[in-house]
Amino acid sequence: NMEPSLLAPHIYTMMFPPIPCCTTEIWSPRTARSIAKALSSQRACIRGFAQYGGDTLKNSRGAGGFSTPKDSLTRRCGSAKRALSFTSTTDASLFTNALPKPRLGVSHETLGSYLASVYPDVAQKGAPLPSMESKEYTLVVVTESRFRRILLGRKLRGFGMGFFNSFGGHLDHAIDPTPSHGAVRELAEETNINIPLSVMKEGAVGTLRFTFEDDKEKQMIVNLFRVDLECVSDSVSIGNSKNVGANRDCSSIGRTIGGKLPALKIDPCVISGCDEIEPQWFDNWNDIPLHNMFADDSIWLTRILSADHHLRFDGWFHFLPGGTNTNCIMHHHIGFRLIR
Repeated sequence: NMEPSLLAPHIYTMMFPPIPCCTTEIWSPRTARSIAKALSSQRACIRGFAQYGGDTLKNSRGAGGFSTPKDSLTRRCGSAKRALSFTSTTDASLFTNALPKPRLGVSHETLGSYLASVYPDVAQKGAPLPSMESKEYTLVVVTESRFRRILLGRKLRGFGMGFFNSFGGHLDHAIDPTPSHGAVRELAEETNINIPLSVMKEGAVGTLRFTFEDDKEKQMIVNLFRVDLECVSDSVSIGNSKNVGANRDCSSIGRTIGGKLPALKIDPCVISGCDEIEPQWFDNWNDIPLHNMFADDSIWLTRILSADHHLRFDGWFHFLPGGTNTNCIMHHHIGFRLIR
């Protein structure tokens, strides 16, 4: 609720806060080679952000704005060199119901390229960035990796009714000290699975940011997590028990080992839904109903499920007008991070 004139020094931090974990941003080899070319557009966008609040953008290089530091460029190139064997893409053909590429929009290798496309006036003409109303959420991906299964929920009401989605909701800072606390609370409310806070923190993936062509003054910020389960019985049905999964055997709780999340043992019969969402197991995550999910799931969720280790990344998605009726993306960018 700050006045626009007071936001200028903090706009870059507000839009792109760092993830509170020990990660290093990585780039594909192709991106590493193109960083120098993309740097000018990144600077143009960031100068536009720095002049937020209606101030006139100065066209002189770096005047009054935030330029990308040389040490940042060096860090990114070094990270890319360490990650030459890592692929940030996925074979869409592995996922039966993945949306076709035209509905997923333009994929940008750099954040600067993405921002220049979404806000061309900021990058090219020096116009101020529109003031944004941000709402913050949590989202938890629940899997049983040993069987390549995933737990999704069918929305029974509200935004996206009828769609399948992972579990989460509004982040309430009055009761949630951190996004991890909010993720624990929302997962328990929607599935009756109570995850220890330490496990949720370990499962942090990153932040997804959503903007919309028909309302560029709004932004959704989603704190993304992943939790891996090990069901202790053969049943995969959804029960009505009020017992909580975390009260079961939690002997597998621990830190990420070898880039993989530890599995939390629970009795699957404790899983139950609420009046907002109905949980359902999908026994082959390659067959999840991506055609009946938000379009961005065909981009970032498929990458999570394709990887053989825990991914950490930030994502930016700009949607076409029409909301769930069109469910199409104009531009997107994913910046992967390497777990040290």
